[in-house]
Amino acid sequence: MMELVVAVVAGAVGYLGHVGQERFTHKQQQKTDDVAQTKALHAELLSLRDWEGTWHEAGELARKLEGQAVLLRDAKLRQRVVDDLGYVQDAPLMVGRTKPRHNQKVWTQDALDCLAAAARGDSLPEPRREYNTQLFYLEKTAKNIAAGLEPFAKAMSTDPEIAAIAQERRVWEEQRRDRKGWRRTLIRRR
Repeated sequence: MMELVVAVVAGAVGYLGHVGQERFTHKQQQKTDDVAQTKALHAELLSLRDWEGTWHEAGELARKLEGQAVLLRDAKLRQRVVDDLGYVQDAPLMVGRTKPRHNQKVWTQDALDCLAAAARGDSLPEPRREYNTQLFYLEKTAKNIAAGLEPFAKAMSTDPEIAAIAQERRVWEEQRRDRKGWRRTLIRRR
């Protein structure tokens, strides 16, 4: 009887050891993958920061990097880097406020600082003063654009042709919803 208990305990301990080792190996692989991803993104961000091409090309590169940044595991880091890259894409809206290259460098440098802090294991750094200044100008520009479009939006909302299209769409959605409801109640053959 004692031999059976020893065999069961040894099997359980062996199994738990195997599971623990697999989890450890998996976590180490995730860390290695995260480091490689962070290094690659860091190198690409350096090239964006020093980019001398047109705004359109910089926006395309930022959009490509945004696709890589959404794969970061840390949610706060991911959000900050994605926001920074979005600001780089929105920078053409600010023409006339500040120098475009300066905006690009400020937002890209913030993303680089965040990646470096995450690699060291530190918390994300507070945005620099230039970052907040550029963000202020971007939001101010967006409000000005929205205010300029408001009369156009009002005119569009009172246009009878657009109102007729909106009504037609509501009817179409209602009919579609009704058809879906009937499909749910029918018994389907397999």
